Amino acid sequence: MDFERQWWLLRSKLRFLRAPKERRVRLEIATDGRQLTYLLVSLAALGRVVQVVTSPMLFRELYCLRQTLPLGFICGGRLRECGLVISDRPEVVAQAGRDGIPALELDADYFGAGRTEARMPYFMHPMVYHRAWHRLAIPVPAAERPVRLGFFGTRDAEFYTRHFRFPMLNREEILAAWLREFGGRIWTAEGPLAEWPRRPMAMAIDTRGGDRTGKAFLPLRDYLSALRQCDFFLTPPGKYMPFSHNLIEGMAAGSVPVLNYPEYLEPALVDGVNCIRFNDIAGLKAAVERVLAMPAAEIVRMRAAVMQYYQEHLDPGKWLGRVLQKPERNQRILVNAEEVSLAVGGPGRD
Repeated sequence: MDFERQWWLLRSKLRFLRAPKERRVRLEIATDGRQLTYLLVSLAALGRVVQVVTSPMLFRELYCLRQTLPLGFICGGRLRECGLVISDRPEVVAQAGRDGIPALELDADYFGAGRTEARMPYFMHPMVYHRAWHRLAIPVPAAERPVRLGFFGTRDAEFYTRHFRFPMLNREEILAAWLREFGGRIWTAEGPLAEWPRRPMAMAIDTRGGDRTGKAFLPLRDYLSALRQCDFFLTPPGKYMPFSHNLIEGMAAGSVPVLNYPEYLEPALVDGVNCIRFNDIAGLKAAVERVLAMPAAEIVRMRAAVMQYYQEHLDPGKWLGRVLQKPERNQRILVNAEEVSLAVGGPGRD
């Protein structure tokens, strides 16, 4: 093992051992997924340290976060050394209860009908957290932006259609309609961001296939900066489900989402307040025309509402802080574990 890795492990262990018991969290999680990155970032935002049990992916994510978000941790250890247990294994939660330790049970049945438990919000791409770019300076609500409506993402008809089972337009249907109806007015973004001209609409669509974090000419950091150039951002669904990390990244940039699934967030986004919604192709066309004709004062008002929503409901640590303030010692938290959640309770499951 190289010296840098040994030094990281030692510092992480010392941070854990120096923390009082009430700040120590035992993580015993069997389900892998990108939601684990968001969970670790949320714990770090609350000043917690973690005891990791039987999860190679959690260890890998801790390593990826080591330089921008150092988090005290140890691997293994006794249950009684911690003041909180977070697990997706009911038997672990039950044992914590018998030992008098508060516990959060993570439940992947995120899309199950009639569920009333608290929900972990959806998240940005893990690479954004690895580089701490989610903590970029808060945008100024009243600042002018050169692009009224933008889209920077991937397009693949087969990739975004075959596995999508939700009762709404999928990504391919939305992008095809947008380009068909407005193609002559959409600028293909190019050149340095600082030199972008004022345009009604802009796009950088990567058609190389699959899901890519680099959007054609845009590296990840430039992509995040490009979102800050847009008043509104078209946010079509992802591969399997309505949620896509683009939605969360766009809202963090103060860009108002134009989407067809506002009720899937909790609390739901509200048309005309913090989003522009549409349901069908005709509604998409009307939504785009509405965006292009919107007065500047209205845009500033909506941008401020989007930023407030992100800060209150999506910012790492805020949701978990509210959960931990509740008096119940044991709580169930619904977690969007993506493919796992869809297999458990998504539409079209076997």
